[in-house]
Amino acid sequence: FFPEVDISNYSNDFRSDFPEQVKDITLVRNLSIWTDLSQEKVIEKLNLFANAYKDWIEAQKAAAKKERQYESIYNPILENQEYTLKRLLSNIALLKDKKIFKCFQLANTSMLIQMILSKDGSFGSKVKELSEFNSYSDEILNQLKTFKDYKEYEPQYRPFQLAFLLLNLESTINVESTDRNNKVDMLWFPTGGGKTEAYLALTAFTIISRRIFNPNAYQGVTVIMRYTLRLLTAQQFERATKLICALEFLRNAFENDESFYFGHEKVSIGMWVGSATTPNTYGEAKAICHDIDDELAKLNQNRGGNFEKVNSFPVTSCPWCGCNSISKFPATGAYISAYTGIFNKQTGTGS
Repeated sequence: FFPEVDISNYSNDFRSDFPEQVKDITLVRNLSIWTDLSQEKVIEKLNLFANAYKDWIEAQKAAAKKERQYESIYNPILENQEYTLKRLLSNIALLKDKKIFKCFQLANTSMLIQMILSKDGSFGSKVKELSEFNSYSDEILNQLKTFKDYKEYEPQYRPFQLAFLLLNLESTINVESTDRNNKVDMLWFPTGGGKTEAYLALTAFTIISRRIFNPNAYQGVTVIMRYTLRLLTAQQFERATKLICALEFLRNAFENDESFYFGHEKVSIGMWVGSATTPNTYGEAKAICHDIDDELAKLNQNRGGNFEKVNSFPVTSCPWCGCNSISKFPATGAYISAYTGIFNKQTGTGS
């Protein structure tokens, strides 16, 4: 027997009674290094954000009192809400620390860039051929100023996304944290609810804080993302690559700026789903590059090559600019492959 319950419509957006003066702190730019708000003002507004949650809890308590017969059920829920509020406020207080605040700002800056890459067709959200880049320039795509002055749209966190990031600041930095060792936070929303953005923000904070707090011992795997469906793995990998590109872009941009620099080692990403889907070694990857080049050579000689049948690389277009990894060179009309150049650069092999 399975019980059936009608669930009323849900929304993860702001409720109608959410204070207007607090909404601007969910704008990602206001939490980034490009904010016009002082550190003290950011913390003040984040406390107001948490207090809006406190007001909601009080409303839940008032509603619960009208149904005393369910006290044994709702009391533990209310207690958990109170504990969550306590966590929120204590984590916000941590932002008074200059180093933690810097990690927080850099993480949100990378998220701002990632959101732009994911939505703006001028960047990675639209797959493009090389010929479509005639109107683009490296200055537009690769300058920090492009994102600092970006005005096309204003990325914004949904309330639960910002709350999830704030809840886990202390447990990310402190290896002895009670929350880190005794709690598991679960985000539970249907597809399209915004879960990915929430954990990507925490991913960014984890990568940056590990480098800033452990400048001589941060190398190695920082974050593991695990999925139960192979298709979902590929989709989420594409989303994650945009964030990693944003982090590496920032790291390079601040290489000579001690105020925001976070490590000499590049920020990178990989996907392991078994050799049936992706190459497991550089040797296998090199062989695939050669196979792709052979098929492209056939195409360029009008001998009917098919590069798609031999291409098992999971990334088929640039996460940053959206250019196809295999495209026609505008000047000659010949097919060229980005994989060979990328592979040689990574491994230091010949061109």
